[in-house]
Amino acid sequence: MDIDLLRYKLAQKSESIPNGCRIWFGRLGFQNPQSDVPYGRIQHKKRQHYVQRLSFLVSHGYLPKKVSHLCHNSICINPDHLVEESQKINNQRKVCRGRIEGCTELHDPPCMLENDLGKYTHDLGLDLYRKLIKLVYESANHQFDY
Repeated sequence: MDIDLLRYKLAQKSESIPNGCRIWFGRLGFQNPQSDVPYGRIQHKKRQHYVQRLSFLVSHGYLPKKVSHLCHNSICINPDHLVEESQKINNQRKVCRGRIEGCTELHDPPCMLENDLGKYTHDLGLDLYRKLIKLVYESANHQFDY
């Protein structure tokens, strides 16, 4: 894969927001039909990819099997918020979402709960979550398209 082209594509459809997340404003998709959590998707060299994995590749130089969002924001592509880890640890992170007292599980690195925009996906529902993201994005004078 051409790293410079990927870096360009990722930068063109994402924007940093004050909490440190870099929000993907391109195409969204779901990892399975039962999920209501959107993930960024992009076509690169005639294949569809999850953008968090490509962001990890651009930053770390290799493509991991599984990437977790420390910030619990499924459309964040900030490589500082992404970590390669097993599905088991990724599932353990789910219990940390929305906790005021902080990350109580024994996974390392700890969750970045102060960045947790991802909880709105469940609290508001996908349509309202997308509208929230759209308002954030349009306030930065960009056109929203997914």
